[in-house]
Amino acid sequence: MGHIQSQASHKEIMPELLVFQDNRLLLVKGIEGERVFWWPPGAYWISEKICDLQVEEPKQWIERVLRSQVGVELAQVSLKSVNFVAVNHAPVFVYQVNVQGEPKHNTERGFLATDFFEQNNLPQNLGRDEKHGLWLHELLEEYWTD
Repeated sequence: MGHIQSQASHKEIMPELLVFQDNRLLLVKGIEGERVFWWPPGAYWISEKICDLQVEEPKQWIERVLRSQVGVELAQVSLKSVNFVAVNHAPVFVYQVNVQGEPKHNTERGFLATDFFEQNNLPQNLGRDEKHGLWLHELLEEYWTD
């Protein structure tokens, strides 16, 4: 059996939240410096960072982040995968999430918009940078082909 080694803390994770409704993915639009981009709510928003497992459980983190970022309540959550993206990077836990309520972007958090996207209509500026965007495209391709 193989062994995966990470130098990142085992006390911190970076949740990536895939919120689907009618086979459409919820994305938020934000700005970081000069870049304007779309991505799923969760850890990749610069002000959230990580889930410190010594402070809160992932489900609590997800509930708090969904309320804060897009104003919805968590209905159901399931862990989809764990990704080790780099040796110095906290593991990325990908959760499939069902929510209650109508998503609204939080302008106080710097969000410009919130919208649902179909697989064949994802925005060109997906992800906070090219590497994140490619990773998201691969992740979503896996989801939509499952």
